[in-house]
Amino acid sequence: MSSRARAITRLILFALVIGVTVLGMLNVFGDNSAVKQQATEIVCGKPGCEAHLVKEQRTPFSHSYGFQASRQSHDLIEIECARKFVFVGAYQCENVTPAPH
Repeated sequence: MSSRARAITRLILFALVIGVTVLGMLNVFGDNSAVKQQATEIVCGKPGCEAHLVKEQRTPFSHSYGFQASRQSHDLIEIECARKFVFVGAYQCENVTPAPH
């Protein structure tokens, strides 16, 4: 491989690493209000409800939320939201609450 081809390969690899890093940081530090609203609607079953967020965890790959359906409830409802294509695409949320024993 010539030195020019190596330099181009390094540049492409560098740009790819920087791009993935930026996308991961956006997933962790970006505005997540729409994702949080989507997770809340899964808990309530309808828009505009009042579920109480008690736990939030954000990683480059997914967001996890823990809700109580009401202030009197002690049951934790766990919702996990992930992007359709790892770092890009719309978030899709699902209820991952373990079944009661």
